[in-house]
Amino acid sequence: MNSLHLELLKLLKEIDNICKKYNITYYAAGGTTIGAVRHKGLIPWDDDADLYMTRKEFYRFREAFKKESPSGRVLECLDDNKEYPGTIPRYIDDNTTTIGKFHCMDTCSEGVIIDIFILDPVPNDPEIQRKYKNKLNIYADFVMPYYGFTNRSDNDCFEDYFKYKNLEKEIGRDGVISQLEKELFSFEEDECDYYILRWGTLSHIFEKKMFGTPIYVDFEDMQVPIPERWYDYLVQLYGSKWMYIPKYIEDESHNHIVDTNYKYTNYMVDVDRFIPKAEAASVYSKRKNLLIQREKFIRPFKEAVLDVNSQYVLYTQSKYLAINNINIEKLFKEHRYDHIVHSFQKYLSYQFSLPYIGAMRHAYIYRYNNKKFIPLDDDLLYYLIYSLINIGDFSKARILIDLRKKYKNISDNIKRVDGVLTLIYDVLKSYYTKDYSNFNKLVKEIEKHDSNLLKIKDIEILILSYNINMKPCNSLLSTISELEEKNKNKTLSAEYQKILGDYYYKIKNESKALEFYKKSINNLSNGMMILDINHKYPKIIKKYDLPSSNQIVFSDFHKKQLALLEEFDKICQENDINYILMGDTLLYGYFKHTLTTKFTPCKVAMLPEDALKFINIMETDNIHGRGIEYPLNNKYHNTHNIFYCDNETLNFNWLNIDKEVNNSIHITINIMKRKPSNVFKWFLIRGLDAIRTINLRSRNNKYKKNSKLALALTTPIVKLIGEYNLSKIIFNYYINTAKGKSLKNYYISKNNYKQSIYKYYKSSYFKNLSKINICNYEFNAPKDMVDFINYVYDKYVSERIKIRESQPGLMKIFDCNVSYEEFKENIDMSQINREDFILYKKGQDISYEINKLNKKIKEYWNILFRSEDRFKLYIKYLPLKEKIIELYKLKDYNELELVLSEYDKKARDNMRKNLGLCFDNEIFKIYCELLKHNGEDEFVNQLKKSIPEEHKDEIIIKY
Repeated sequence: MNSLHLELLKLLKEIDNICKKYNITYYAAGGTTIGAVRHKGLIPWDDDADLYMTRKEFYRFREAFKKESPSGRVLECLDDNKEYPGTIPRYIDDNTTTIGKFHCMDTCSEGVIIDIFILDPVPNDPEIQRKYKNKLNIYADFVMPYYGFTNRSDNDCFEDYFKYKNLEKEIGRDGVISQLEKELFSFEEDECDYYILRWGTLSHIFEKKMFGTPIYVDFEDMQVPIPERWYDYLVQLYGSKWMYIPKYIEDESHNHIVDTNYKYTNYMVDVDRFIPKAEAASVYSKRKNLLIQREKFIRPFKEAVLDVNSQYVLYTQSKYLAINNINIEKLFKEHRYDHIVHSFQKYLSYQFSLPYIGAMRHAYIYRYNNKKFIPLDDDLLYYLIYSLINIGDFSKARILIDLRKKYKNISDNIKRVDGVLTLIYDVLKSYYTKDYSNFNKLVKEIEKHDSNLLKIKDIEILILSYNINMKPCNSLLSTISELEEKNKNKTLSAEYQKILGDYYYKIKNESKALEFYKKSINNLSNGMMILDINHKYPKIIKKYDLPSSNQIVFSDFHKKQLALLEEFDKICQENDINYILMGDTLLYGYFKHTLTTKFTPCKVAMLPEDALKFINIMETDNIHGRGIEYPLNNKYHNTHNIFYCDNETLNFNWLNIDKEVNNSIHITINIMKRKPSNVFKWFLIRGLDAIRTINLRSRNNKYKKNSKLALALTTPIVKLIGEYNLSKIIFNYYINTAKGKSLKNYYISKNNYKQSIYKYYKSSYFKNLSKINICNYEFNAPKDMVDFINYVYDKYVSERIKIRESQPGLMKIFDCNVSYEEFKENIDMSQINREDFILYKKGQDISYEINKLNKKIKEYWNILFRSEDRFKLYIKYLPLKEKIIELYKLKDYNELELVLSEYDKKARDNMRKNLGLCFDNEIFKIYCELLKHNGEDEFVNQLKKSIPEEHKDEIIIKY
């Protein structure tokens, strides 16, 4: 158990003691409930603890806290601190640190916390509940400066927010909060059958009966109370797979500054120095208003796009079944459920994407509360739902049924499958709640309905586990023999290996039990099974590893990207053309030997002479289905790259419906530029490029309001020269200048619209080549990869590369089997209303204003996190200072580099944000000398310029 977990446990015990002394009812909440059930304690990777109290019980706890007045503890809530930025009260150790990156206004205690979520009574009427949720978001917006809530509410809530903002001018912020509290928190317990969570956007509504009499369960070395119907509670919050370990554990923690040894005031010093509070308050307030205004503009267009995308999904799904001659009814009769589910991957990938069903996260909560159904034919839907059940995907089956119920009256078949799913839910619930008599009865009921359902892995595992625990050993021999045979053939999954371990544990064959438990545990994801093994053998530890790259399944888009990259490489090899991989393609290829899973084109770069060769070959050779796009065949194409395209595919962006752009899947070839020796020519060509850029931005709706004057001034020049001629002049100039014998290095512009230079590259990077293996194919890369990556990125870039599944998003459609022409012919786009599109563009204009504010907010976060780095480095290196000085005197730079490696990493990370890092003057000087010794004089100069004067003073620890 780490120091944070020890601290959280200590605070939980204190709360528990107060509650027991004053007979106050509370419940473990959220992840703490999962921890109690699945881990018998804190989740190993969790960094907080959550509790529930009803409104009545919380105010009793608040009074008890005041009476007890525990030393070093603070109970933060709006009742006692009008500047407290939260709807969730917090029990805090005031001598420690837990600071969220948003909390840069320094208005409350920031120690290690236990969140106490309040459960407020809410009426039974669904419409009242909906309006209550919306008003609760408005309340949260007035209470919490850092987040936006109302922009995630229903449409009819937007105007209400601005009514309260106008009221604020009359009665002030506190007056509005007081009025909203009277409107929201006035319902009585005995008048309501539901509770609502007092939390902006994630305001879940629960049946009151779900909580009932708390059940006390083991939690580390204490017991905590959980809701009486804890299984139903966990399914409501986390779905039917709540018992499974998350795939990406690293993503589950919060981005907080945590320190159990030192008080938070040590970390807030720079907040008080460098973040102007009045400015920050204004920035956050403006951002809230703009977020709501933008959402009001963009939502109608997004809804229309969802409807048209649904058409596209149903068209391509039907096409797939027809082309592949798939008879779903026949497959269903043959019980080939996995084949059926595979046949509907297109439909499922869209229906269960964030734009259609959202997620229980702040950013996606509007869609989570307003899920969208893609109306699949009822017969096909029935086959799909039943198949999902049979492969154990109960969550998707349940969501499809619930979506279908809202759409229109359900068919008899879907009613039947709804009943089956309810029965399975009850089977799982009875097993995990240890209601074994009911479990046995329900299993027999399933068998009567359809004995094939007993072969569903999740159910079969539970039945086997039940039989091993409840039945005589000799009745299990044939089953055990079958499992042993599969194990010999290496076809036995971890869950069944665990079952064999259970059997041998029962018959007291410890060596065999340990063998199977050790085999299974690192491949198990069912936390309840892991808990059982740890209970029997505590020394068998589960390694919670992140998945390796080969566990990521490529989408069709990524397979096409890889195919295009291979084709491109072969063309280059056959024609003696040099190139190197660039961007994420290079980084993921070098460090992970795969492609990024983002939905972005692969990137390569070439010198101009190689680019010309490639263009000539592509325009001479007629490669079926392939083509290129660049400025000389599309005047709107940007000046520094080429697209290598598969013209029989679709890469469509709804925001481009009024633009002339490439709509096929492609890879991007960056053409290196070179600054000419003639300064006049340099300024002339950059001026022409700027004119073209302004014109291009205006067409692509990328210009800001304050750029309209520039557009008015440059438009006559574009008309005079002509758009195509302007593109041709600029493109040819860059090509010819770069081909010359100038000693200048090459460069790439920052992006399509900003022509400022990003980095200079030596020509040797493009001529002295090595190979990178991506998915068993060799691609070109610079020979000195370490030097290249350190120069272009930094030596710690590999630590920032993560492989995660991703989705293409609402506005983009990628399809390897449909061309743009086919898309236009078969999809009715008339639902896309011109007025809605214009409103969306207005929303984009607001986005630019929001981005400015976000940039400012990010500066605040960076200041806060530099403060964390500075203080923690001071604590780390203070005991090592004499050693560092001695190593420097001895000129032992190798050892010095090892000792200062953590400082080096943090210094470079902060310099990426233009912030210098100094916590001790002497150590800083030695670090700079080390950098100079390594030939990094330029970095030293940048670093010194970025150190604020205040950081040259000695750090004084506050206790």
